[in-house]
Amino acid sequence: MIKTRAFVFRSIKTKDNTYVVKLYTEELGLISFIIIISQSKGKIKSSYLQPLTMLELSFDYHQNKEIQRVSDISIHQQFLNISNSVVKQSVLYFLNEVLTKSIKEEERNPRLFQFIFDSIQQLDTEDSYFYFTLQFLIELSIHLGIYPENNFSRVHNIFSLDEGRFIDSPKVGSKCVNEHESEALSELLNNNFNLQITKVTRNRLVEILLNYFDEHIPEFGQLKSMQVLAEVFE
Repeated sequence: MIKTRAFVFRSIKTKDNTYVVKLYTEELGLISFIIIISQSKGKIKSSYLQPLTMLELSFDYHQNKEIQRVSDISIHQQFLNISNSVVKQSVLYFLNEVLTKSIKEEERNPRLFQFIFDSIQQLDTEDSYFYFTLQFLIELSIHLGIYPENNFSRVHNIFSLDEGRFIDSPKVGSKCVNEHESEALSELLNNNFNLQITKVTRNRLVEILLNYFDEHIPEFGQLKSMQVLAEVFE
């Protein structure tokens, strides 16, 4: 019997009250479960399956099965301030979509799990969001092993998305950002989150980092939540 904390990544309804749920567990990484919800007292509620809900569950793990069955499940920790804020909920959905598209590993990664927990807790307790998504994406790139090389200089002042470093001039077919945006990105990579930038530049830097993820993570693609996030931050 395995007992572990887990975050809800994705749930798909297969039939009445039955869902296949992708959880990111602290002990075993990504695992899919069959979960049946019920409104009866003491049973699993639909609220358990909301994105990035933190659960505690017990189950018998069968390595030869693609989908596991839960023996016991409960909410481990509630993030109440997020549920009471439209802006924080929008940011949470953004985090969930990024994590779902980024994390493919079916193995234990306690540092990554703790990073996710710390990020959600920060979102829940703080009211400053200006740099939050940028900081989240940069720190996540470290855990994913795709952190850009910060070799910015007066000569190497153009960031190449495909090379993941700063270069002196764009090569044929390379995907690059302009000098102004490259310098701002370098400052963020130096943990300068007091950088004076506009909302437009901030949103553009988020877009650049998402494009960088798309270059280095297979099947990352476009985010549906980006449009909503840009609107709530206006």
